[in-house]
Amino acid sequence: MVSRKQTQISKLKGTLDHLLQKTHLTKPQALILLQTLTIACIYAITAKMSLQFAMLPGKITAVWFPSGFTFAFVIWFGLRALPSIALGSIVFMVWNNLTMNLAWPVSSDIVAIIACTIANSLQPVIGVDLIRRLTHAPPSLERTKGVIAFVVAATVAPTLPAFIGVTVSSLVGIVPWQTYGISWLTWWSAGVAAILILTPTLLFGPQAAALLRPQFRREIMGILGTTLGLCWLIFGQGYPVEYVLLLVLIWSGLRLGNFATSALVSLIALIAIVSTANSLGTFAGNSTTHSLVILQSFITACSVSTLVLGGALNTQKAVELSLEKTLLSLEQQVSDRTAQLRESQAILDGFFSVAPVGLGIVDRDLRYVRVNTLMADMHNLPAESHIGQSIHEIRPDLAAEIEPIYRQVLNTGKPVLNREENNRIQDPNDQIKTWLATYFPILNSRQRPNQVGLILMEISEIKQLEQQLRKQAYMDGLTQVANRLYFNEFLELEWRRCERSHLPLSMLLTDLDEFKIYNDTYGHPMGDQCLKQFASVLQASIKRPGDLVARYGGEEFVVVLPETGADGALRVAERIRQRLHELRIPHSGSSVCAHVTASLGVTTCTPSGQHTPETLLQAADAALYESKHQGRDRITQIDLNHASL
Repeated sequence: MVSRKQTQISKLKGTLDHLLQKTHLTKPQALILLQTLTIACIYAITAKMSLQFAMLPGKITAVWFPSGFTFAFVIWFGLRALPSIALGSIVFMVWNNLTMNLAWPVSSDIVAIIACTIANSLQPVIGVDLIRRLTHAPPSLERTKGVIAFVVAATVAPTLPAFIGVTVSSLVGIVPWQTYGISWLTWWSAGVAAILILTPTLLFGPQAAALLRPQFRREIMGILGTTLGLCWLIFGQGYPVEYVLLLVLIWSGLRLGNFATSALVSLIALIAIVSTANSLGTFAGNSTTHSLVILQSFITACSVSTLVLGGALNTQKAVELSLEKTLLSLEQQVSDRTAQLRESQAILDGFFSVAPVGLGIVDRDLRYVRVNTLMADMHNLPAESHIGQSIHEIRPDLAAEIEPIYRQVLNTGKPVLNREENNRIQDPNDQIKTWLATYFPILNSRQRPNQVGLILMEISEIKQLEQQLRKQAYMDGLTQVANRLYFNEFLELEWRRCERSHLPLSMLLTDLDEFKIYNDTYGHPMGDQCLKQFASVLQASIKRPGDLVARYGGEEFVVVLPETGADGALRVAERIRQRLHELRIPHSGSSVCAHVTASLGVTTCTPSGQHTPETLLQAADAALYESKHQGRDRITQIDLNHASL
């Protein structure tokens, strides 16, 4: 059996391939041609069927099935369906003229064919475009908004085509002008009814497969039997119970969905139209056209009601599904958030326990919420005793200094970074220690500062090392007096200070006489020892802490005497020279004396715009040179405020 089917399919494929070769068409082209011919045939056949209900002049019918199909075709295929619709309309019009035994071509018939083709092609295009404009989305009957847009489009779309068709038909004499109004209303209502009755069934077609499930069979049979029974009573026996059909449609909409309900509306419409056209049922009257218009109004109302009901149900289901998804998402988010919080808490606990720095959290009342062991050790208190205690209770010695910082962070939401704090910790050595403190805000759910985090790192050893390095950077390693770098900075600062205060500043520049010969005679170790002794003499000769002794280079030293006039500077120079003589450091190679001597240059000025630190240094150097030139072991003084001596 299976092999026979496969053989038949293979033969069919072979036949199709042979036809494609004969016609020189590709498969996509063949599919387009097949689609075009199918739509055109459907249009022509359904249009011919609709003429069975035409009672007005010009064959204007109260039932126009093609409108329902063309609307669906344009929704499915877009503008690609227009050639097919136009072809079907032309085929139908020619077919209709031939069957009516009219001579063709006739100019009026040609105009009517063109006008009707344009009208029938415009109708679905206008409707679908209107739906897109109203919903800003492709046409859909799954939501209430889409249903409302569809009903509006179905009502508006046939308006212009009805005007074109009836007006042109009247102009060429096919439709009498005295029947223009009823002809336009009939054309328009036929299009509206077909769209509202047939198009939903076609659009909901893909849902038909779901009704094949066994659980729906009994209910389908019950609804179908009830519908057929009611139709027999209404259209066969003339009982006026047509509105009971609406209850059946609601039943179908609630239980079977959109396709079953739309198909049921189409079935009721077909039975009702055929019955009313044959003067049967409660809608039958003296005028068949009038009866069909009234009937279609009823069927249209049923269709619209079921569409709105289906759209509302779908919207409700979508809302429920969205709500369910939202709830599931919220549950998942809560679960994920809880897991994240637990993970964060575990990370925080681990970080607090192993962090190599002191960590603490303080609330808005400046009470400790949490501290780690290291911070507790810094305070010489157990960690538990911090909780709930204020800063003042834990650190009374620092409370006045650091409480404003906590409040600043809480008020501004900005951190205070790397603040050095010096305090006396009550340890056995009672040492002053230095801490690097960082205060940062901890935000609540509204992104407002609610707590303050504190990070403390002891940097006492670093500060001590820093001081040692600074001292080494500014101190001569051999003589333990200031080096030239520190001298330059010190001179600049003191120069500006004395300039502001209009006070004198003196400088002594000195070096050991014939020190190179000393080194050659006694060796460099003894030379170094001699430099150390001379530095000690210089240090001992100054009396004030604000004075400075610095090694200027080699055996040269400089002494800076702020707020010291020429006389005071000269006294210091004499003191240096005298004390060096008192040491009587042997110097057998000296041409000046049997022991080490020094030459000194002294200069004084009151800093102003006329002089600079370099000017003072140059004057001291010139004075020293003069002392050397005069025979060494002497003092030469230059007072820049007056004149050289």
